[in-house]
Amino acid sequence: MSRSESDSKSDSSPKHLQYCDRPEWSDVVPIEQDDGPNAVFWEHRRLIVEISGHSSNELSFIASIIKLDSKNYHAWQYRQWVLKTYVLWSDELQYVDHLLQEDIRNNSAWNQCYFVIAHTTGFKDDIIERELGYVEKRIELCPDNESAWNYLRGIARLLLASLTDQRIWNFCRDSYENNFLKDDFNSQQ
Repeated sequence: MSRSESDSKSDSSPKHLQYCDRPEWSDVVPIEQDDGPNAVFWEHRRLIVEISGHSSNELSFIASIIKLDSKNYHAWQYRQWVLKTYVLWSDELQYVDHLLQEDIRNNSAWNQCYFVIAHTTGFKDDIIERELGYVEKRIELCPDNESAWNYLRGIARLLLASLTDQRIWNFCRDSYENNFLKDDFNSQQ
C-alpha cells in the first residue's frame, strides 16, 4: 500500500469514540471509581519531579487537586515538600489566604499558614503581631471556628509573658463574652 493510500484510509476512518458514545456499549452503566487520596501516587510524582528537576507546574497542579479535595493530606504534604525543596514560598501566604476566604474553616489551610511562616520569616514579634491581627479578624467573622482558634493557640504558645499575651487574653475574653456568653444566657431564658 502506498503512503497516499494509507493517508486517505486514516482520514476516512472514524475518529476514536469513548465507550459511552459507542452504540454497542449503550446498555452498560459505568461504575464510579473513587480511589481516594493515594500516598503512593504522591511518592511516585515526587520521584519523577526530583529526577527530572521540572517543578515549575507543581504548585498549580497541587492547587487543582486541593480545589477538588481541600483536606487531602497527601496533597498538602507533597505541596510542603515542593515548597521546601524548590524554595517556592513567595506566593504561598496569598494562596492560603485565598483558600481561607473560600472556606474559613479549612484546617489544612490554617496549618499551611503556620508551616509557611515557620519555614520563612519565623515568628518574630512583628510577624506575631500581624498574624494575631489576621486570626482575630477571622475569629470575629466566625467565632465558633475551631481551626482559627487552634491557629491562635499555636501563636500564643510561642509567646512568653508579654503585652501580647495580655492582648490574646483580652481578645479571648471579649470574644467569649460577645459571642458565647450571650448564647448561653439567651438559651437559659
